[in-house]
Formats: sequence, structure tokens, C-alpha cells
Amino acid sequence: MIIDHLKRTVQLGTVYSIGSISQGALFVLLFPIYTSFLSPQDFGIIGLMSITVSLLTRFVSAPINSAFTRFYYAPEYKEKNGILLFNLFLWALLTIACCAAIFWGISEYLAGVILQDRNLAYLLKIYALILFLQPISSLFLCLLRMLEKAKYSVFTSISSLLISAGLTLYLLTVLKKGVLSLIVGNLFSLIVTVIMVLPVFIKRATFRLSGSVLIPPLKYAYPLLLSEYSNLFIQSGDRYVLRIFGSVSMVGIYSFGYQIAGILQTALVTPIKQALQPIVLKQEEDPEAVRHFLKIGATYFYLIGCAACLLISLFSREILMLFARKEAFWGAWVIVPIITYSYVQHGLGNFVGWGMGLMKKSFHISGTVLVAALANIGLNFLFVPQWGMLGAAAATMLSYVVWNCLKAYYSAKFYDLHFEVGRLLHITGIGFGLYGLALLLANNRAVEISVALKLLFFLGYPLMLWGTGFFSKGEKEYLLKPLNGFRRNLSKCMFL
Repeated sequence: MIIDHLKRTVQLGTVYSIGSISQGALFVLLFPIYTSFLSPQDFGIIGLMSITVSLLTRFVSAPINSAFTRFYYAPEYKEKNGILLFNLFLWALLTIACCAAIFWGISEYLAGVILQDRNLAYLLKIYALILFLQPISSLFLCLLRMLEKAKYSVFTSISSLLISAGLTLYLLTVLKKGVLSLIVGNLFSLIVTVIMVLPVFIKRATFRLSGSVLIPPLKYAYPLLLSEYSNLFIQSGDRYVLRIFGSVSMVGIYSFGYQIAGILQTALVTPIKQALQPIVLKQEEDPEAVRHFLKIGATYFYLIGCAACLLISLFSREILMLFARKEAFWGAWVIVPIITYSYVQHGLGNFVGWGMGLMKKSFHISGTVLVAALANIGLNFLFVPQWGMLGAAAATMLSYVVWNCLKAYYSAKFYDLHFEVGRLLHITGIGFGLYGLALLLANNRAVEISVALKLLFFLGYPLMLWGTGFFSKGEKEYLLKPLNGFRRNLSKCMFL
């Protein structure tokens, strides 16, 4: 059974990953164009405004998505999930319309405070439209994930991205609209997503008002707002701190490095999270199976995540020099390894925190992330004045470690969910050790020698794990099974 669920997670995760990688690959390919036409300050504007809009959209989309995800497959909602979907949609529509209207009205004031230029208010008015569409798009994509319509979700995402990219390139390269190009492209991406998923929503929704169906999920979800906002500050609050102690351009360089590190988030962390939710919730009536699945899944995710992190980290300097046309962006390479590992910790948290989620411990979920967010803010104000971008990245990484430790403690307390801590530390030691050796031995050498040494260190990752006894006897037999089968077939061919 555990193998079946792991395979199903991998299958769904692979589909989501293909979509995410396709989107990420297109975005990475556009990096040289973006950095040719945009300045670090332009990236800083997008980074700061994206966070500001996220602060507002989380107020609506976070409780709506949490309520929908947690209750859609709940036993008591099996006959009412269509009603739940419709009522959550209406609630989202009403609340976000109010937020977007207020944001539009104070756009000039916000432009002066955040961007220190009231003339940029026209950009904020476009962000008001993005603010309106974001929660609706988010709920629709959440519906596709819960229905396990991975292929259609990926098709929708890629279609919206291609249309958005085409419009962005036209505005950027032909009409020379600068930073406005990316913002308008983002808006049209949301419009396309809503249009494409709307038929699925209409088919699955039951158009009936019901306060009794709506209230219990919202009572569960709204306490999680503290968790969502704290999580957002962990991921993005450092931009504001960098803006306090630095400039918009520094925020832009940092945001660019964050996007490079986001390759791992796009290719692995987000797809696994999307695949994990329905699989875990469908097993809710068998707690022992859930515990075993999450324990093993966390170890294997961390194993793969650290391998991907090591690869990106080893070649972070070369990646930035390849895709950033302007040398002003190259300094961001120093934060890429740290942020990439932060994403690995974030992905591990998707397994570690389920004990509280399954027991519906909303306040404990919010409390753990609040502590991590406070640690993040404190560390940012401590590190950023001394070390700038590097300090902000280190604060992010440490806050994720704190958060996961708290998640693990309460998951064990409330759900008796325990993880293979020794094996996780084993992976960490090997990965950090190899990266440290690479910094000492591969840097400041000729490009060809440096790349060759880094490849050797990366290939040494699985060999070191194998040689130091990480894999159990059963895991070794499973991994060697294809090789043994190949040898048997080869022997038969040679005998014939």
C-alpha cells in the first residue's frame, strides 16, 4: 500500500513537475531578454509590489483555499462539496472586490510610500486588477488539484504562461513599455487561467447558498491566516528590510537571485505539495498508513531535494552569468545556494506539518509559523545591516529550520508522527560537506577545471551516501533491481 501511494505521489508530482519545469524553463530562457531591457530597479519594483499584493490576496485566498482543501474530502462533506465550492467562491468574490477597490483608491499614496514615486500609481492600478483575479484563479487551480486533474492543471498553466509571455515580449521589445510589460503579462495570465477553468467550476459547483456549509470550514481556516501571513513574511519580508537598509536596486538584485533559486521550488517543491494533499487526505481514516507514508516520503523527498540543491548551488555563479546580460545582476549568485536550501526545508515542511493539519490544530499551526516569522524578522534586522543580501538569505534559511523543528515537535505530540531524523542529518552532512569542499577546491580556477570538479562533487553525492551506509539493505536491493535485471538479460543473450 505504501508503495502504491508513493508511486501515485510521484506520478502526480511528475505531471505537475513537467508543467512547472516547462514554465520555469520558459521564464529562465526569457531572463536574458528581461535583463537586457530592465534594470535592477525595475526588478525591485516588481519584487516589492508582488509582496504587497500577496499581503492582500492572502487575506482572501489563504482561508478560502485552506477551507476548501481540508473539507472537500472530509467524510461529513462528501455529499456537500459542490455547495461548499460555490459558497467559498462567492465569499472570495465579495471580499476581494472590496480589497481591490480600496487598493485602487489609495494607489497614488502607496506608490509614494513603497516606491517613493507617486508617478508610478498607474502600475498599482493594474496591480489592483491582479489583486482581484488572484484569489479566484487560486481557488480554481486548487479545485483541479483536489480533483487530481494534474494534466489539465498543467495544460492551463502552460497555456496562460505562453499567452502571457507572448504579450510581455511584444510590449517589452516592440513597444518598449519597460516594467509595465511584465505586470500586464501577469494580469493576462490570470485572465486566461480563470477562463480555462471556469467550465470545470460550473460543472462541479452546486449553486445553492448555505451558511451552515460555509461556516465550519471558515472557522477552521481563518485562524490559519496568522500562519499564512507569517509564512509570507518568512519568504518575502526580507525585501522590505533590504529596502529599509538599502535601495530598490538592491531589492531587485536579491529578487533576481531568488528567482534563480526558485528553479527548485518550481521543479520539485510545489509539484510534490500539489500531489501530496489529496493523497494524504484520502487516507485520513487510516492514521497508521498516513504516518508511515509521510515518514518515508519525507526522507525520500529530502534526499532528492538536497541532490537538486547541491546541483544548483554548485553552478549558481555560472547560471547567473549565463542568463543575466547585465553584470549588475551577477552578484546575486552568493544567495542562490542559501535560498535553494531554504526551499528544500520548505518542501520538507510539507511533510513534517501534517500531524497538526490532520488533527485540525489551527492555532498550533499558526503559532509555529508565527515563531518562525518573528525569528526571521529579528534575524533580518540583525544580519542585513552587516551582510546585506547574504544576511537576508541566511535569516530566511534559519527561520525555515526553526519552523520545521516546531512542526515536527507538535506533529509528534498530536498525531504520534515521527520522522527519520538520523537519516535526514546524514543527508545534510554529506550535502553540506561536498558543497564546502567545492567552494574550497573548485573556485578561482579555469572555467573548464572548475566545471569538471563541480561535476565530480555532484556525482560523489550518491556514492558518498551509499558508502557511508545511508541506504538500508532493502533499499539497496530495490535500487539494484534494474541493474540485476539488465545483467540477467545480458547473460541470457550471451548464452544464446
